[in-house]
Amino acid sequence: MLTMKISEKTREEVKRILKELNEEGPYEMNKKFIQHGRQTVHNHCVSVAVMCCTLAEKFHLPVKRNDLIRGALLHDFFLYDWHEPVLAHKIHGYTHPKKAMKNAEQFYGINKREKRMIRHHMFPLTPHPPTNLEAWVLCISDKICAIQEMKKAKRTGVYEAIKAAKAGAKEKARNAAREARAIARERRRERKAS
Repeated sequence: MLTMKISEKTREEVKRILKELNEEGPYEMNKKFIQHGRQTVHNHCVSVAVMCCTLAEKFHLPVKRNDLIRGALLHDFFLYDWHEPVLAHKIHGYTHPKKAMKNAEQFYGINKREKRMIRHHMFPLTPHPPTNLEAWVLCISDKICAIQEMKKAKRTGVYEAIKAAKAGAKEKARNAAREARAIARERRRERKAS
């Protein structure tokens, strides 16, 4: 796992901007949704914001820090549980940047740089490459954090538990469908008999 020393400056800036987002809009809702493994969207976005600042500091990148942190904190502000078995969620990786950007615009009045960061953070999965330095830093930081979170989830058996739960749900659905077909057959027989 990549270890990083978080500067006091980064810690304070992320904390301040997070407080502003919580006061201005429904940012706390991100605590309700799971992103990778057991990690909430909220915690994932905070980790990504810290990673963005850490990389910018380490490589002396001339970024707009306030925009970098806000864009990172809002990059997954899609406000739904993408794990629910809904057809639209099957393409979540491709569609959530646009949804997150629209939500961020609606609740926070984001600037052009922040819009581009959010919209392009899923490159190369989405065909829109980042168009500014902050967007590139976000794109890379998001990948680093996602990989760390998925490795942790794999080590702790989260994905096996999810697969087992899904298999159990599928089996329950098959049994319910069998039962429904059996009831329908029985009713048809009863109607024919009468």
